[in-house]
Amino acid sequence: MENLKIISEIDKTKWSNFVFNHPKGNIFQTPEMFEVYKNTKNCEPVFLAAVNNNEISGILVAVIQKESTGFLGRFTARAVISGGPLIADINGREEILKLFLDTLEEKLKKGVIYVQFRNLYDLSSWREYFTSKGYVSEEHLDFISDLTLGEKKLWEKLFSARRNKIRGAQKEGIKVKAADNISQIEEGYSILKKTYSRVKLPLAGKDMFMSAYDILSDKNMASCLMATLENKLIGILFLLRYRDCAYVWYAGSLPEYYTKHPNDILYWEAIEWSRRNNYKIFCFGGAGNPNEKYGVREFKKQFGGDLVNYGRFIKTYKPFCMKMINIAMKLRKFI
Repeated sequence: MENLKIISEIDKTKWSNFVFNHPKGNIFQTPEMFEVYKNTKNCEPVFLAAVNNNEISGILVAVIQKESTGFLGRFTARAVISGGPLIADINGREEILKLFLDTLEEKLKKGVIYVQFRNLYDLSSWREYFTSKGYVSEEHLDFISDLTLGEKKLWEKLFSARRNKIRGAQKEGIKVKAADNISQIEEGYSILKKTYSRVKLPLAGKDMFMSAYDILSDKNMASCLMATLENKLIGILFLLRYRDCAYVWYAGSLPEYYTKHPNDILYWEAIEWSRRNNYKIFCFGGAGNPNEKYGVREFKKQFGGDLVNYGRFIKTYKPFCMKMINIAMKLRKFI
C-alpha cells in the first residue's frame, strides 16, 4: 500500500458512508458523534482517516476528556476510542492498524495520561498488534439482547425478580415516554448528576447531552426516555441509535424513588421501544471488569441478555499520574 497515509480532514459524506457500510460501524465513529464531542466543554475530539489513492481504508475517532480546564485538566486528560478503529476488509489491514496506533501516539502521548480502546466488537485477532505497541489487554463485559426474539421471548428471558419489579413499577403508576423538548433533557441531566455524584463517578457536562439532543435526535440517532410518577420526572435513560443497534448511553433515577423500581421499568421500556422501532440489537452499555464486583452488572444481567467480553486495550503514558488518579478515586469512594 504505497500510497497509504493518515489524514485528519475528509469529506463528511464519505466518512459517514464508510462507517454506515462497515460491518462493525457504530455511532461512536460517526461525524455526528464527533460534532457532539466538539461542542462539549472539556472534550476534544480527534479524527483520523487512512486513505489509499483517495479511497478511505479506515476511520478512527478518539475523544480527549478532562475533568476540568487549565492546569488541573492536564493531569486528568485521557483519550478514549469507542468502537474503533473501523478498517476496511482489504489486504494490509494490519498495516493500517499499526499506522493508526503510531499516529495516535505521535498526537497524544504528551497530552494525555493514557489511551483506551473500548471495544464494541471482537478485536482479539489484533491483540498482538496492540501489545507490540505497548498496549495492555483488559477484560470488560457487556450484555447484548437479540430483539428479533420478540416481546414474549424477551419477557421470558428476564429473571423473575426483574419481572416482578417491572410489574411493581407499573402498579405504582410509573409511566415511560420519550422526551420531546430540550428543557426535559436539562431536567434529566440533573438526575444523572445526582446519580453519578452518589456513586462517585465522573459525568460529562450538561452541554454534551444538550448537544447530543440537538445533533442526534433530528437524525433519529438518539432518544431520551423519561420515567414519570404523577407528572414528576424520577428517572432518565439516554439511548443512542445507529443502524440496527440501540445502545444505552447513560441512565439514572432519583434515589428516594428506588423502592418504586424506576430503573427496572426504564430498561424494559427501552428494550421494548427499540424492538417496536425495528432495532435488532440492544446493547446495555457495559458491565465492568469480571474480576471486580460491580452492582450494575448484576442488575443488567437479570434482563436476560447474552454476556460478551470484547475487552479493552489501554496504554499508559504517565504512570505516576495514573496511580494518583486511581488512589484519589478509591479514596473518594471510601469517603
